[in-house]
Amino acid sequence: AMLGDDGTIELWPTEVEKVRAAKLVVPTFSGGIISQTQMLELTTVKFYPSTTVTLTCPIIDPESATIEYIITPDENAPADDAKWNVYAQPFAVISDAYIHMRATAPGYETSTHSHLKMILAADDDPEVNVSGRVVFSLDNTEAGSVKVKIEPEVTPSGDWSIYYTTDPDKALTPSNGTLYTGPFELTESGLVIAILVEGGKPSANVCEVYVWVAPTAVDSIGSDKIEEIRADGDRIIAPEGSEVYDLNGRRVRAEGLRPGIYIVRTPSCRTVKVKL
Repeated sequence: AMLGDDGTIELWPTEVEKVRAAKLVVPTFSGGIISQTQMLELTTVKFYPSTTVTLTCPIIDPESATIEYIITPDENAPADDAKWNVYAQPFAVISDAYIHMRATAPGYETSTHSHLKMILAADDDPEVNVSGRVVFSLDNTEAGSVKVKIEPEVTPSGDWSIYYTTDPDKALTPSNGTLYTGPFELTESGLVIAILVEGGKPSANVCEVYVWVAPTAVDSIGSDKIEEIRADGDRIIAPEGSEVYDLNGRRVRAEGLRPGIYIVRTPSCRTVKVKL
């Protein structure tokens, strides 16, 4: 009990709950990463030609955390009057940058600010030519199949090869995969898994793509012949729960469509071509 300034008795707590400091903001990256190192509160990332940065704060209730960041010319702490940006969504980085980060949350003190050193690799950097990933090109043939082409995302400077499989249950390795020698055709929908081997060493990046082959055994191409599935202006009328795909195998909305041929799958597994 303490005597207040106005002479009344005030009760003062003898023990208070410790206010915890919010943990450091954790950055993650997607696309174009060449190397990444971390030391104390500094993370250095080398990338090419761009990358996307996602920021999170690992506290009890991450949704209540507010993450702020600021980009400065160097690793020094921002000035006291510097304006911080409120992080709302992942953002792209396309050049050298120093990104400072901090987090606050109800019941927490502001976290110690940590920072990212983002380094854009040069075009002639030897590491740029080692990505370990492959890219797929898919083309529809007149016969209704899909031709699959596989290439390295970045062509390695030394010896390389690609192995693939269409077995989704197989843990792909060069020893159990098929050596890719050129484009091949698929007549049925399915998964294609591929791995790049550089200098005899398999990449850690196993890449995959789902190939959707439009069925040829369809009920009709004239939508007026099927009462419950028909074209109406720029939309397709079909039973509730039906799925609509374009000829590239992409699922699309049943309205606002461009003129063309679409595949409709009904809940009863009926497949119909509809022409708009």
